[in-house]
Formats: sequence, structure tokens, C-alpha cells
Amino acid sequence: MSFNHFLRSPTVKCLEAKTIDTIKEEIVASITLNRNALDNDISDEAIRAWVSAEEYRLKEKLLNGGWLNDFQGKYIFSRICGEILKADQIRVRHAYVDIALAEKSSVLAEITEMFKGM
Repeated sequence: MSFNHFLRSPTVKCLEAKTIDTIKEEIVASITLNRNALDNDISDEAIRAWVSAEEYRLKEKLLNGGWLNDFQGKYIFSRICGEILKADQIRVRHAYVDIALAEKSSVLAEITEMFKGM
């Protein structure tokens, strides 16, 4: 819902020229406007259509590699370390670098040269 809907915070202008009751009514009217907009936009049919469209979009991204642009790598890595590997992220990173250096050191040669130059 947060991706597709924007709720406007209730605001009241010219407070000094209004009574407390007028201010309260403007706040209620603003919140009511948000609620009505959501009521219209989140019907069962609209939600079903959105979920189906999202499923299609994600499947396409999984097939063409576009998912890499939509998913946060740090978040995925954090979840994998914590929930699947049950390991500290730093230790997993170090192990990954150690494996990369041992098996494909040529890939990291450019980075190694940069550090040597420092």
C-alpha cells in the first residue's frame, strides 16, 4: 500500500485566525479525504488486480535479470546470513572474499593493485 498510496498529513493554515473548533474540523476533513481516497482505491477487485500485476512483473524480472535493480542486496544478504546461515554478516563476507581469492584471484587482481597503490 505504501508503494501505491500517498497519505497527506493533515495541515491547517492561518492558525492564528481560526478557532479551536475550526482547526479540529479542518483536521477531521483532511483525514476524511485521505480515508475516502483509500476506500475508492483499495477495493477487493483493485487489490486483486494489483497483486496479479505485481506477480507478473516480478516473474518477468526474475526471468530477465531485472530483479537485481528492484531488490536491496544488503537486505537480502542480511536475511540470508541471519535466517538461513545463522552467521554473522562480517564473517560471511570474509569467507566469501577468501573463497574468491583462492578460486578466482584474477577477478580481484585489479582491486588488489588499487590497494597496493595506496
